[in-house]
Amino acid sequence: MRCKKCGWISFDWLETCGKCGKSMEDEKRAIGSFISDKEPINWFKMDLSAVASDAKDVDPKASSAISDIDVSDLVDSAPEVKAEEIDLEEVELKRIAQNQDFQKALDEIAG
Repeated sequence: MRCKKCGWISFDWLETCGKCGKSMEDEKRAIGSFISDKEPINWFKMDLSAVASDAKDVDPKASSAISDIDVSDLVDSAPEVKAEEIDLEEVELKRIAQNQDFQKALDEIAG
């Protein structure tokens, strides 16, 4: 919620503004119900129909378990490499070169 007196943004469950102390009751009434900080929230097994009972786009039968979310399109499909095939010296040299390039860029910015 944003305090109408000073503009400070604070949590919905607070009774007063954290900056100026103004009562936030009017703002709380304007936004309607809120989630209390006293109730534990499990974001991954939340009943969506209870949160948005008046929403038309929410499918109450939809699963909200995190294990049901398909993230395969977010992961690069890199070929599998066995640990024995990794040249640690080459990896270290690449890391050093990247660090040097990064440091050079920082030095240019700092001027």
